[in-house]
Order: sequence, then structure tokens, then C-alpha cells
Amino acid sequence: MEEIEEEIRHCRKCPLWKGRTHAVPGEGNESAQLMIVGEAPGKREDEMGRPFVGKAGQLLREVLERNSLRREEIYITNVVKCRPPNNRTPSSYEIKTCIPYLHRQMDTIAPCIIVTLGNVATSSLLPLFGFIPEKI
Repeated sequence: MEEIEEEIRHCRKCPLWKGRTHAVPGEGNESAQLMIVGEAPGKREDEMGRPFVGKAGQLLREVLERNSLRREEIYITNVVKCRPPNNRTPSSYEIKTCIPYLHRQMDTIAPCIIVTLGNVATSSLLPLFGFIPEKI
């Protein structure tokens, strides 16, 4: 996983790298049974280089706690690893450029359950499982 994280931190494959403070590879238990996948880092995540540490992270923490889960037990990442300007939705080019990193993270961790948060994460991963997002 360290190799993937280093590649993400030094990635310059799409223009998002130019505006980032930090790439946000993901974090958590590399043997996790549960992986949570969001859309892209927000402002706070970009500043800290960690996923889900802003407002969405506070909500996620509450949801995890209510379900007797701790952040340390799961793996959290995003489809796109750099913050899009003004928190806009990532472009299809940015998603296509970045998603191989997510696929490698999924292969490395091999979680039993993958929870996608939002349309971008869901529509980006459904094809892996044989679904065509436009028809859902």
C-alpha cells in the first residue's frame, strides 16, 4: 500500500495536482473488511492530506460510532485523490485518470464490503460489478 500512496502523492497525471496542497491517498486498516469510498477530498482534506476530516468526516464518524465501528477498523478513500477547484464534481477525465489507484487499493485491501458515498463513487464503481450506471 505504501507504494500506491507514494505514487498518489507524486501524481501529475491530470491538472488537479497543480491546485492541491496534498494528495489524499486514503487511510485505515489495510486488512479492513469494510472500505468506504467517497468522491474527492474537500478543502480540509486537501489541507491535512487525510480523507474525511472535514464536515463530511464528522458525519461519517458519528455514523460509524452509532454502528459500533471505529475509523481504525476500516479503510477510507476517495475515487479522486486531489481536490477539484471549489469542490466541484470531478470530471470524467479526472475520474478515469485517478480510478486505477482506487482499483489497486481495492485489490490490496480486498474488503468484504465496499460502501460508496454519493453518485460519483457509486457510478464509478458499479461497472466493476457488471452494472451500467446510466440504467440504474
